[in-house]
Amino acid sequence: MIDLVSGMVLDWTTSDDDIRLTRILWVNPRQNSLVVFDMKEPNAKPEFVRISDLTALLEAGQVKVTKFVSEKSLAQENLIKDTYRRRRERAWDVIKDMVKEEPAIYDEHSRWAMIQECKQRTGVSHQQIYKWLRRYWHDGKIVNALLPNYKSCGGSRVTEQKATKVGRKSMRAKAIPEFEGIPVTPAVENAFEVAINKWYYKGSGLPLTKVYRKMLEKFFNDGYVEKDGNMVAQLLPEGELPTMRQFRYWYEKNGDREKALRAQYGSVTFEKEFRPKLGNTNHEAQGPGHVFQIDATIADIWLVHRVNRDWLIGRPILYFVIDLFSRLIAGLYVGLEGPSWLGGMMAVENAASDKVAYCASHGIEIRPEEWPAQHVPEILTTDRGEFEGTRPTHLVQTLHTDVQTLPPYRPDWKPVVERSFGLVNEEAIKWVPGAIPHRIQERGGRKYPLDAVLDIEEFEQVMIRMVLKYNNHHVLSHYQRSRNMIMDDVPPVPIHLWNWGRKNEYNGLHTFPKDILRLNLLPSENALITQKGIRFRNRYYVGETALRKQWFVGGVKSQSLPIHFDPRNIDEIYVRLNDGKGFEVCHLADIYSPYRGLRDEEARDIDSYEETIMNPTLKFDELQAGIEQDTHIDEIIREAKKKRKNIPNKEMKKENVREHRSDQKAIERQNSSWHLGRTSHQQPSKIVQFPDAPTPGEVDDADYSDLIADITDLGDGGKE
Repeated sequence: MIDLVSGMVLDWTTSDDDIRLTRILWVNPRQNSLVVFDMKEPNAKPEFVRISDLTALLEAGQVKVTKFVSEKSLAQENLIKDTYRRRRERAWDVIKDMVKEEPAIYDEHSRWAMIQECKQRTGVSHQQIYKWLRRYWHDGKIVNALLPNYKSCGGSRVTEQKATKVGRKSMRAKAIPEFEGIPVTPAVENAFEVAINKWYYKGSGLPLTKVYRKMLEKFFNDGYVEKDGNMVAQLLPEGELPTMRQFRYWYEKNGDREKALRAQYGSVTFEKEFRPKLGNTNHEAQGPGHVFQIDATIADIWLVHRVNRDWLIGRPILYFVIDLFSRLIAGLYVGLEGPSWLGGMMAVENAASDKVAYCASHGIEIRPEEWPAQHVPEILTTDRGEFEGTRPTHLVQTLHTDVQTLPPYRPDWKPVVERSFGLVNEEAIKWVPGAIPHRIQERGGRKYPLDAVLDIEEFEQVMIRMVLKYNNHHVLSHYQRSRNMIMDDVPPVPIHLWNWGRKNEYNGLHTFPKDILRLNLLPSENALITQKGIRFRNRYYVGETALRKQWFVGGVKSQSLPIHFDPRNIDEIYVRLNDGKGFEVCHLADIYSPYRGLRDEEARDIDSYEETIMNPTLKFDELQAGIEQDTHIDEIIREAKKKRKNIPNKEMKKENVREHRSDQKAIERQNSSWHLGRTSHQQPSKIVQFPDAPTPGEVDDADYSDLIADITDLGDGGKE
C-alpha cells in the first residue's frame, strides 16, 4: 500500500491525455481524509478526498506518484535580492497564522472568514491573499514560494547569477577576465530548454546558432529600444551572457537529436536518411518467392509521346517487385498514372508472367535462365496506399497470397525495394536525356524536360536492360550470407542466390496459368454493347461470340458488359464467358488502326488533345471563316439589291419563267463554252460532222433536263 504524505505530487491520467498535477496538502488517516490542490488550475482551491478512493485509483494505475521541483525551492538565500526578500517576508506575515489552522484553512467557509478577518487587520485585498495562499500550496508549503515571480515581471531576462563558473576557461576569458561568462544555473538551463523546445524542435529549420540568438533576445535582454518603429531588445553586457559554447554543450548533453532531426527534415526523410540501421531483413524470408516487396516511385526523368514526340507527357511511375531472399527483381511495371491499385496489380502480374515472352514483346531476346521469376509470392509486403482497403483480400482468396501492409513513414521495414530505386536512378536514369538532376535548378539554367527524347516504350526497354544487368551481375556488397551459403561459396549476386535458394532452401514457389492471372489481376470495368461494337473508353471492339450471337444488330437497347483490359496495350479486351469461368479476346475495330500498339494512357492523351486542343482550335478557325463568309455574302446581296432597287417587288411576276430561263442559259453557254487551241481573236474552226449526228443548230433546248424548272413548276402547283 502506498503511504500518502503531505507534499506528495500526483499525476492524474485523463481521457484526453491532458496532464493534471495535484499536491497533497494534509492527511488524516483516522478520518480517511486528505486534502489535494490542483497545480495546473490558476483559480484552484483545496479539495477533500477520501484516502481509500485515492488509494484505489493509485492501485488501478489511473493516478501515479511523480516528482515536481519548484524553481523557487532551489533559490539560494544569499543570491536573493533584498527587495525580493522583503516582499517574501511581507506576504508571509500576512498568511502565516492562517496556514497553520489545519484543516480549517481548507474548508471553504472557514477560509473565507479567515481571509475577511485578515483583510480588515492588514488592509490587503482578498484577491492578493488568495494569490499568496495558492503560491504557498502550489510549491509545497514553503516560504520561498512567496518570492515574486520575477520572470513574469517586465522582461523575461534571467537574473540570478554569480555562483562560481566551472569548466575550462576559453582563450578569450583568459585574456579578458570579465568575458569569462556566467555559470549555468538551473535558471539558465531552463532558458536553454525553453529555447530548444520552442525554436529547434518545432520544425522551423533554424540552425542552433540562430536559436541561441533568439534565446538571448528573449531571456537575456536589458530592456527594449524603439528603432524605426520596432522594439529592439538590448542584450545584457557580454560578460553576463551564456556563451554559444555553453549552449551547444548543454544541447549535446541533454538534447534529443532524433526529435530535432524529425522536426527539421520530417519523419519520412528521417526514416530514410538518419534512422539507426541495425540488423538485416534476410531472416524474414525462408527462400525465393516466400516474401516479395513491392513499391512505386516517380522516376526522375521526363518522357515524350510515342505518336507526337513534340509532346511532353511528364514523369513515369515505376513499380518494382523484389524477392526479399535473393534481392532478385521479380516484376516491373512502367505507367503514367499515380501509384494505385491498378499499377500494383500490373506489377504483380508481371512478376508472375513468363519473362521471355515479356521481353520479346519489347524487342529484347533473353534465355529463361536470365530472368527465371514467373511466380506468385506467398507474402506480398507493401505500404499503405494502393494496397489499402478490401481489395487485397482478392489476392488471398484467388492466388493464395497474403498481403502485409506496413505503416506509413517506415521505409526501413522494406529497405530492399527502397534501395533499388536509388540504384536505378544512379545507373540507368541519371545519364539519360531528360533526367532530372538532384541539385536544385538554377534560375535561368538548363530546362531539363526539354531534353527529353525517350517515349514510355523506350524507357521500359531501358528498365528491362537495367533489370537484366542487376539480376545477373550486380554484387550485393552488404548482403549477409548464411553459413550454408558460405560453405557452398554462393556469390552475392541475385541470380545465384535465387538458384541456390530454390535448390537448398524454401521451395514454395507457385505459378498460375496465364488466363487465371489475367482474370484475377487485370483491371475490370464495364463496357457497352452498341451497333458499332463493344464500346470501351471511346473505342470499339469486336469478338467472335459477339458476331455469332448478333450483339450488334440494331433495335435492342445498349447493354452493359463487364470486361478486363490490359492498360499496357489497348489492342485487346477480355470478355468473361461461361459465368466467369473463361474469357474471349475481343480486338480493336479496324477504324482505330492508328491506335494499335498504344498504351491506354497514350490513347487517352490523344483523345484529350483532340477534344481540348485540336478540335476547339479548328472550330475557332471555322467560326472565324464563317464570319468572313457572311460578310462577303452580305456585300454581294447589297450590290444585287442596288441593281434592282428601282423595280418594285409587286411588279415581279412568275410569268414566262421558261422563256426567261432559256434566254439566260443561252447567255451562260456562250460565256462558259470551251474553245480549245484558240485564242479569243481567232476565227472558229470548221466543224466536221459525224455520220447521223445532228448539227448544232438542230439541237433543241427542250432536250436538256430542266430539273430546276420542274421543281419551280412543282412549287407552283404546275401552273404557269
